[in-house]
Amino acid sequence: MCNPIVPIARIRAAAEEAVRSGKTVHDCPPEFDFAEVVWKGEYWFAHYEYTYCKPTN
Repeated sequence: MCNPIVPIARIRAAAEEAVRSGKTVHDCPPEFDFAEVVWKGEYWFAHYEYTYCKPTN
């Protein structure tokens, strides 16, 4: 049986990396399938931060 307890920071970091690498929200990593709703929420939050909160020079 797999361990379903995964720190939210791990999901958040994976979502941020997915946004930076250009993956879609539907490319949920297999280790987070049990928490796909959380993955999608973190993905869209990271997408928002990456798109709208970039520091300007």
